[in-house]
Amino acid sequence: MLISANIMPVSTDAFTTDFLRVWHNQSLPVWGPMKALLLVDDEPLVSSELQKALQKYRFHVECAEDVESAKHMVEKTHFDLMIVDLNLKAKKDGLPNPENGAGLVREFRAAGINVPILMHSALTGDYHEMASIDAGADAYIIKKSYSFRVLLTRIQAQFRRDERLLGGKPSATRFAGTDHFKLDRQERRLAVGHKSIDLTVRETKVLEMFVTNPKRVFTCEEILHKVWGHDIRRSATALDSLLHRLRGKFQQHKIEDLIENVRGQGYKLAELTAARSH
Repeated sequence: MLISANIMPVSTDAFTTDFLRVWHNQSLPVWGPMKALLLVDDEPLVSSELQKALQKYRFHVECAEDVESAKHMVEKTHFDLMIVDLNLKAKKDGLPNPENGAGLVREFRAAGINVPILMHSALTGDYHEMASIDAGADAYIIKKSYSFRVLLTRIQAQFRRDERLLGGKPSATRFAGTDHFKLDRQERRLAVGHKSIDLTVRETKVLEMFVTNPKRVFTCEEILHKVWGHDIRRSATALDSLLHRLRGKFQQHKIEDLIENVRGQGYKLAELTAARSH
């Protein structure tokens, strides 16, 4: 739903005009094999025009208008990336609420759905961005201000990060770890003893840094640059949220925390003994 920070309606004309202009005129490159995208937005005009524009670039795009429809579609179809409106409607009351979009992303992550998720909204302010990242979104885009060209670039960058992490690597480098645990880069899974944890792309990337450099202390800046690249605006908070979610998964599976805080320096891989890994 296109709502401004002061909860006044915002016209969709300028937003959709950019979609239409690019759809008819822009000549950006077509990227690789077709990817499946899910667009979750309760503004039909925005969804329709964005779907048309993205399909031109060999994306298969399906649309959901509320929380329940999105859940149903994800249950039956695998999507390579999702674009979710933060201020989303729910069928139960038909009212937009930022918690609906954030809650949907949180449920997807809790269910082990680790595909990239871009959250977009007309709501401005740090609080909404922090809530989105904390829920598990990979990026937050203010809907009123971004162009279709920027959205395409964001999608392309997200897939590039996936490919750098998971694609085109020799099978010998698929796994990393120690005698006590193993990180599967391709499947995005951490095995500790007989327990297995599903990971997001960024969780995998963070653990890969620690596992492949077990004695090194990484500063926050080094982690941000490695995991978020140049897209690090306000992502110190995003890093805190990511580590919090990762540690929550350790706790949920009754696994000792693998990440050690080194006061005043950063983070490193915690020492894990055989007794602590079971």
